[in-house]
Amino acid sequence: MGGLEPIIIEEQLYITLWYLGENDTIQKIADRFGVGEATVTQCRNKILKIVLKNLKKKFVVWPTHEEMLEEENLFAARNGFPDIVGALDGTRIPISKPRDHPQTYVNRKGFHSIQLQAICRHDMRFSHLYVGYPGSVHDARVLRNLYLWDVGLQRCNMQHHVLADGAYPLRRWLLTPFRNNGHLTLREKKYNKYHSSIRVAIERAFGNLKGRFRRLLNLQTHSVKTACKVIMACCVLHNIYIIQGDVDLADFLDDYEEPDEILHNHLIQERVYLKEIELQMLSCEITKVLV
Repeated sequence: MGGLEPIIIEEQLYITLWYLGENDTIQKIADRFGVGEATVTQCRNKILKIVLKNLKKKFVVWPTHEEMLEEENLFAARNGFPDIVGALDGTRIPISKPRDHPQTYVNRKGFHSIQLQAICRHDMRFSHLYVGYPGSVHDARVLRNLYLWDVGLQRCNMQHHVLADGAYPLRRWLLTPFRNNGHLTLREKKYNKYHSSIRVAIERAFGNLKGRFRRLLNLQTHSVKTACKVIMACCVLHNIYIIQGDVDLADFLDDYEEPDEILHNHLIQERVYLKEIELQMLSCEITKVLV
């Protein structure tokens, strides 16, 4: 392993999960686990490589025809909006100032970031992912540059649809809300209301993702390549946890930005407990790959 201290795979997983789940520095993580800083980085890189090479293609997949019919029914159960199989949106992940072309990564809010664009199912599982465009690039431009732009209709079996907000262009397979010009009819307002209540699935998915993997709240790396790997791996793990029936604590955790000492200790205990559950889940999947 090029100098990596001999550590069992479970320990490497735990180190990586801690790295992804917290905003601790590499030095602090190394102190917590009693290893060198280089070991933390090498453990992270090894696990990320396994996740992206072996687990991404298994757990991030476009729904089959049968699954689309199921998604259509589950989305429609919310308010009757028919033929929907996903919700699309983009979010920007803060990163440190990149070494190359840093200005292109500055988004409209003024910080360096990388664009994550995704489509999710009714249960917040990602069915399509793209990571890598600089934060200054508009959501619609990202979509137009993706393969999905040309094959979206075929992917939706010529009859289903994905919902997106007004930042995206209207397509036969991609439905956006009516622009509010102050003269919307009652029917158009009702459409927008139902549209919004379905589209919230992708907003909740991003909230869940960032609530669990708090590294994504401020990904302190100057390497765009490393940042993309971390973001994509977090999305894969997000899907694994949902498939395994893990609980959603993102809303609970986000309610407390400045907890008192007692609550802070409670949250730390909860996160340690979650990591133990996550470790068991992920160990099973990693072991299948390594055997």
